[in-house]
Amino acid sequence: DYFASYTFQSMTTDRFIGHLRANLLSDAQWEEIGGDEWIFGTGLPANCPLVEPAYFTVVDAAATRFLSDGTLPKGTEDWNTHQWLRFMNALEGLSADQVMTLDRSFDFTRSGNSEIFAAWAVLATRSGFRGMALDEEMIQFLVRVGRRKFLTPIYKALVEADRKDHAQYIYQQARPGYHAVAQETLDKLLGE
Repeated sequence: DYFASYTFQSMTTDRFIGHLRANLLSDAQWEEIGGDEWIFGTGLPANCPLVEPAYFTVVDAAATRFLSDGTLPKGTEDWNTHQWLRFMNALEGLSADQVMTLDRSFDFTRSGNSEIFAAWAVLATRSGFRGMALDEEMIQFLVRVGRRKFLTPIYKALVEADRKDHAQYIYQQARPGYHAVAQETLDKLLGE
């Protein structure tokens, strides 16, 4: 009914609410679900269900174990990109030795997945880890990839790890291939 009535027409919030209340929800149902809070409120409504996928619970437990006693996660063969990112994002404050242990086991330095490699490069750099393979992969990645969402965190991590000279060296090679918006962001960050 909705699509038949409103095909190829603009819809305003007020018109949508009118349709919703006239055709789908009684006044009592509108109040029960907190319709005004859902549409006009700030943030998530109080009755918003908390969604926590079970596979993140496993990842969070693996990260906690690794941080507490160095136990490497098991059964990761089927982990997807989001699970690996969640795992890495939970590993703040790692030592260079811990990073080396993870890389030996999971070879993140040679990941062909840009999301995983970018997160890994930031994590490894922040830990103080230095390795020829990581530096080579980072240079190749930063020259090949132009997405600011990947570039800025990696260059920022290099600057924060007192490796600004290295960041500038890479940037000089990579800058011509970057979009003007990325160049502007990185020029400011690197003082170019």
